[in-house]
Amino acid sequence: MKKNDLLLIGGFAALMAIVNLLLVWTNQLSWSGQWDWHAFGTMVGAAVTIAIMSQLYKDNPLFKLAEHMLVGSALGYGLVVAWYSMWVGQILPAVIKPIGTEGLRALSQPIRVAAELNMPQMLGVWSIFVPGALGLLMYARLSRKYSYVSRVPYALMIGFGVGMAIPAEITSKLLLQLKPMMSGLFYDAQGNFSISTIHWNEIAILIGVLSTLFYFFFSIEHKGAAKAISKTGVYFLMVAFGASFGYTVMGRLSLLIGRINFLFQDWIPLIK
Repeated sequence: MKKNDLLLIGGFAALMAIVNLLLVWTNQLSWSGQWDWHAFGTMVGAAVTIAIMSQLYKDNPLFKLAEHMLVGSALGYGLVVAWYSMWVGQILPAVIKPIGTEGLRALSQPIRVAAELNMPQMLGVWSIFVPGALGLLMYARLSRKYSYVSRVPYALMIGFGVGMAIPAEITSKLLLQLKPMMSGLFYDAQGNFSISTIHWNEIAILIGVLSTLFYFFFSIEHKGAAKAISKTGVYFLMVAFGASFGYTVMGRLSLLIGRINFLFQDWIPLIK
């Protein structure tokens, strides 16, 4: 790390320390007892937030330091949660209890033992051994000689994920768009035909889907009526992309508003 980077980080830390001392001294930031972890966490959170936002000016060592702290803390938190919620809370009790009670019978007759002990694992201890072994095989990635072994659990995990995602994607992005084109546009909820009953939402979806698909149909030249239909599809695409972009911007703005509220409500109480 360069000397100027160290000076910048040290100066920022000193400035934050002075501001926090003034806030505590003026009772703007409450500090209860000899050591207040909540107030200390607010100070650290404010410093990291400002360091992250400094990237809006230009790339600097403060942003890189905060980025590394965020990634490292998230990894450490994930490891602790996985250890206590999965290993200590589920995996180890599901293995120790049946083996400690029934011995080798828990391995030879896992389904019967699981039913006798009223355990939710469908295959008894093998429901823990097999995925646990596959999970441990992932750490073979750390070895150059045996890294190929980690491909087995990764392949199973990716294949299972794809198998779970494909039906959901087909249902949400294909079948739900095909449904308006297959439903009666002039039928009410009871199935009775009525000219006055028009489902405008379904008509709009029908026109949008057909015109958008026609835009990508290049077997004929887009002239005349074909050009009008194709241009309609372009308009629907623009609306869809605009809505998606607006939703993304709205999500980012909500995160920014949350950080600003944290800085000027929890740290410096300027917003009541």
